[in-house]
Amino acid sequence: MDIKTISAISNTYHPSDSKIKKRGRVYSDITPYHMMITPLNILRHELIGLRVKIVDATHEGYICEGTVVGETRNIIKIRMEKGIKTIPKNSATFEFTLPSKARVKIDGKLLISRPEDRIKKKYRIKFV
Repeated sequence: MDIKTISAISNTYHPSDSKIKKRGRVYSDITPYHMMITPLNILRHELIGLRVKIVDATHEGYICEGTVVGETRNIIKIRMEKGIKTIPKNSATFEFTLPSKARVKIDGKLLISRPEDRIKKKYRIKFV
């Protein structure tokens, strides 16, 4: 996907598009979490709960697909059908599927840091 397509997709999730009324209050059925994550800010965003596929790894046993359930400085835990698998970040390339159905491929070396510290880092993003 090119950048124009990604921005068009992320603009479709606006809270005013779909609202639910309960007890006189108006609630959006799409949470701000789903609106905020884009390919441009994924490195500074929470990864837990995203669908992920390991597309390349130094060991063939690391290649899998599932949902991110945990993250530390050096590893990502992925829930698969068979159980939970622990993957080192520095030896894999991850393909995340965002709530907007956009897919982003990220080298795991860019993700190495504590999740709470990764928010503070500044990145230059290049789309290849």
